[in-house]
Amino acid sequence: MYDVLCNALRALIEQADQRNLTVASIGIAVPGGVIPERGRFDKAVEGVPIEAGEDVAGRVATTLKRICGMEILGRVFQVEDVQGMRSKIHLDNDARCAARWLITEQGPQWADFVCVFAGTGVGSGLVFDRRISYGATFRAGEVGHVELNMGDILELGGLTLQPRRCSCGKHGYHFESLIGIGGLGHLAGVLDRDSLTAVMDAYRADTRHEDIVRRLSGDPEEIAGIILLHVLRALGDRALTVVADDPLLHHFLERLMVLYGQLFAVGIAAILDALDLPYVALCGTIPEYLQGNNAFRRAFIQHLAACVMETSPQYLYGDMRAWGWRGAALLTRDPSYLKHRFPGLSGFAPLRAVP
Repeated sequence: MYDVLCNALRALIEQADQRNLTVASIGIAVPGGVIPERGRFDKAVEGVPIEAGEDVAGRVATTLKRICGMEILGRVFQVEDVQGMRSKIHLDNDARCAARWLITEQGPQWADFVCVFAGTGVGSGLVFDRRISYGATFRAGEVGHVELNMGDILELGGLTLQPRRCSCGKHGYHFESLIGIGGLGHLAGVLDRDSLTAVMDAYRADTRHEDIVRRLSGDPEEIAGIILLHVLRALGDRALTVVADDPLLHHFLERLMVLYGQLFAVGIAAILDALDLPYVALCGTIPEYLQGNNAFRRAFIQHLAACVMETSPQYLYGDMRAWGWRGAALLTRDPSYLKHRFPGLSGFAPLRAVP
């Protein structure tokens, strides 16, 4: 992983060297927990290829020295050794990075908002008065681990959902375990196992999807969720007519999106009712794939309106990758991050829009 990352960085570093540019820093966005002061990964969740307490900044610096050589790193980053290079590398949670970019992109009216990421995991970046919130232990925004049901069973639309294991290691009805990609696969199986199997078989039988199918492995509900997302996006341009033309399968997917939209709204409503935020940004694989699905959007908005007290928030759908890497590049311009990365220092300039 570090070789892949640093080989990609090498191309950029060589370009900077050829143009006699000095690079101030490298920003890295990762899922899960991060300890900014130490540049280490805190591993609040499972399923991430980084060990708890791993010195990510140090590993990147060491790998860059091996791949690029200290001479070019010294010219581009104005450093003398690996420790100097390590000080140029900054690490933060991916959802917070996405929120950081939105502070600069959306203008002054976006002073208070939440940026929710939903994919395999679920998390968020919280912004108050144009400042990223980190919390007491740097885990503010871990909304995916909020328990949505304290009873033994959870009923939804006449269906009984089962407790699922969350990436935090606990079993229950966590927001993430319900609406993450695996949660979507679980809901579909509870709704109609035969229809889910038919949809998955149709997708696998289409030779255009061979590369995707070949890479699928692991938890069956995760696999089902991934295939469903691809199918639902393909239906938008009728790329999978064998499903679109079957009224029973089409009804199954419509019903699935209604129930899923309601579940999605419950978790978002909990954030909005608690924090009274006027803006919500949605990104990650799930919103990006489903934002064009009318059944999902209609159920989500209607159920959210029924759950939230007075707030009528504005929504923005976006690309997590684009938001995340831009927000990571802004780490050393953000006083919210810098005060944690360099405790004891003060006088950092406010984060502003950049060209």
